[in-house]
Amino acid sequence: MSEKLNENRAGKCRPNQKPDVMKYTKEITYFSADGFASTVRAFTNPQRPHADVVLLLPAMGTTAAYYSPFAEALVEAGYHVVTADWRGKGLSIIRAGRNADFGYREILHYDFPALFDCVRSEFPKNEIIVYGHSLGGQLGSIYLAAHPEEQVTGLVQHFSCHCHYKNWDYQSWKMYLWFKTFPWIARLFGYFPGEQVGFARREARTFMRDWGYSGTKGKYHPKGTWQAYDSLGHLLTTPILSFSLEGDQLAPRRGAEHLFGLFPNARVTHRHLPADSGERKPYSHFNWVHQPSLFIQQMKEWRGSYTPEVEEEVELPEDCLMEF
Repeated sequence: MSEKLNENRAGKCRPNQKPDVMKYTKEITYFSADGFASTVRAFTNPQRPHADVVLLLPAMGTTAAYYSPFAEALVEAGYHVVTADWRGKGLSIIRAGRNADFGYREILHYDFPALFDCVRSEFPKNEIIVYGHSLGGQLGSIYLAAHPEEQVTGLVQHFSCHCHYKNWDYQSWKMYLWFKTFPWIARLFGYFPGEQVGFARREARTFMRDWGYSGTKGKYHPKGTWQAYDSLGHLLTTPILSFSLEGDQLAPRRGAEHLFGLFPNARVTHRHLPADSGERKPYSHFNWVHQPSLFIQQMKEWRGSYTPEVEEEVELPEDCLMEF
């Protein structure tokens, strides 16, 4: 693995202010078994070396950089964080196109094993919480079910749902149309022009095929694989925390219940939130990243409910005055 260290020197603490924990941000490049390379960002909390590591998996069409405010808030709350891009997005070396095609298979078979190895290489003694937003919650969940040997300590499905069109109630006809039409557009162009269509971003045609298949057929069966991942749900025993949002048209409550319902042997905690419960303005499928304190607090309480975290003494700079 090649890595670049970006050291951001913290200034002196002002009286009554928490010390700056964002001292180190490291970029680490990992290589999948099929030759693909991507770079993750590791946000380290130097004051809590044994803290949990939160691995953030993004939504469809979203880069890892979008979650930087959330990552910084997690570090300030006492966690380490790793943010990862999907193949074809952000810091990955390729972009979807007529001559660059891939789907769920490449993510599940090649990228995730290399990504988890990368995280464990950087944080060999830390527990891992997989935090998946939207599509990240879907693919992260079915991967962990297929690979129980990963033995992560927790799984968060944040506004994630099983995207079978019937989970959308009165809008099911519209979703069915999307799931049928968008993969067809991707085949026509050789890739999906999300910016022009107004949904997601530039996506690979097989990726859109797999997305559409799960939406119309209600099964996670990526092209090129023999495995229907839905049938492996009983193998997942990792505790799950699920967040759903009232009025979220990209991840309805029924879809969230459908997703965590695939894992009958996992201990599930479900939090359904009213849309107006945001700190500064009502939550949406995406804007929660900029007002994340509720979710961090809920995650800390959930984590402590089944395995108490290791308490660590925090050393403060001598010139940082704190009032108690």
